[in-house]
Amino acid sequence: MNPKAPSITHLKAHSKTWIRSLVIFVSLLFIRCGFAQDIFSFEHGHVSFSNENPLLYYTVEFRPDLLDDPEEPEWDGSYRGLQDIQSTNPVITVPVGMMFRVSASAMPQHTRMLSPAHDTVAAGYYEPTLLREVDEDLQPHNILWGVDIFGITGTYSNNCTAFIPRTGQTVSYTPEDDGEIQYGTTGPTPRFTVATNDTDEVVTDHLTGLMWVKAPRSLPDNDIVNAWTWSNAVAYCRNLEYAGHSDWRLPNIRELLSLIDFGQTDFALPVQHPFSGLFASHYWSSTTRKDDPTLAWNIRPQYGFMGSNSKGNLMNLWPVRGGY
Repeated sequence: MNPKAPSITHLKAHSKTWIRSLVIFVSLLFIRCGFAQDIFSFEHGHVSFSNENPLLYYTVEFRPDLLDDPEEPEWDGSYRGLQDIQSTNPVITVPVGMMFRVSASAMPQHTRMLSPAHDTVAAGYYEPTLLREVDEDLQPHNILWGVDIFGITGTYSNNCTAFIPRTGQTVSYTPEDDGEIQYGTTGPTPRFTVATNDTDEVVTDHLTGLMWVKAPRSLPDNDIVNAWTWSNAVAYCRNLEYAGHSDWRLPNIRELLSLIDFGQTDFALPVQHPFSGLFASHYWSSTTRKDDPTLAWNIRPQYGFMGSNSKGNLMNLWPVRGGY
């Protein structure tokens, strides 16, 4: 007898022309401990066994015989229809063949490819409750821009076509203007998500992959309107430690403009944006004017317009990180 089999129950099955001995072995594998499961019946090609824990996943296995022969094959559980069986019923009955073993584990032990002909996966974000672990590389910057994988919308666009988002304008003032045609790609839904680290709040923009400080006025020494020269704003953001991150920086002009919705005003930000603590004034970008290096570009998010001013002027700052 196979010394690996801790418990054997012998049953018999009959057909019209022959009688064959059957062996059913049921083991419960949980945290590397083996426990015997009760076999209630084996008849008409079906085996019924006890199910004391509906959270376990059972696998029905078989082998040709139970001879104590090292050359004999191991138990075989490759039949997909008899893998990862889970039920809330106190007794589970499954169709089997002649000689099988049923094992159980706390987690599914087998994987298979999803088939579009047989499987349906709902859209949305998936929690790691039924996964062994979540791939830490499943991040927007590792997924092609606009592609959605399990609710994660990609922002990667290196060496591929850049996607221009819509301006947000929906009112038309003349035929075939921006408000009528509305060219450009739509953003992901939801576009923004808010996260909190202790009391620090940040906003991730799933359109660009950028992370912004949710309420810039809540930052230390940043509660006064128009308090920063350009060079001081660059230095402040570079030295900022916030929400567990130390790689903050002053955004460039394109990054600032990515937040502007030209269909809105006062403030010209996307509908349902989560930002707060913004001044109705100008915000520095890290981008310098090419024709005059003493000037730097800035925006006024209240109305959505862009301009340039002397780097010695006093304006506001809005730290950003990510987007590499």
